[in-house]
Amino acid sequence: KIDQGRYLFKLRFQHFVAQRIAAAKAQGRKVVLVGDLNVSHQMQDSCDPSPPSDHAKYPPRVWLNKLMERCGLSDLFRHFHPSRAAAYTCWNQQTGAKLTNYGSRIDYILVDTALLPPSPYSVLPPPPPSSFVLPPSASTLAPPAPE
Repeated sequence: KIDQGRYLFKLRFQHFVAQRIAAAKAQGRKVVLVGDLNVSHQMQDSCDPSPPSDHAKYPPRVWLNKLMERCGLSDLFRHFHPSRAAAYTCWNQQTGAKLTNYGSRIDYILVDTALLPPSPYSVLPPPPPSSFVLPPSASTLAPPAPE
């Protein structure tokens, strides 16, 4: 169920962000937008995307697509890693979904295309899973042996 008040707040916020970026661009400024946009942009940015026919129709995703197109912004992560899968930034904490990396990528660095660096480093290997917590082994889940 959608919380209508929260949804309207989100739409107003998106409108405000678009206006601020457009105003900065109109002044000749280059723009970098960093943060939690609370929307997974592409299908590969979600472990459980909606069907392809519905994915692009989701209003916050429509907003993000228009914002990037109209304001000349690029997703810096996708610039360097266009096909990287399972690079999520948000997981359901109640279910422990980070353990299995069942999540979505909703945090972005959107940059003015004029600021994009060349991408010779886009073939770097994925970072080590230093912050990724492995699930406990099956032996630690077993009940203790009777004495």
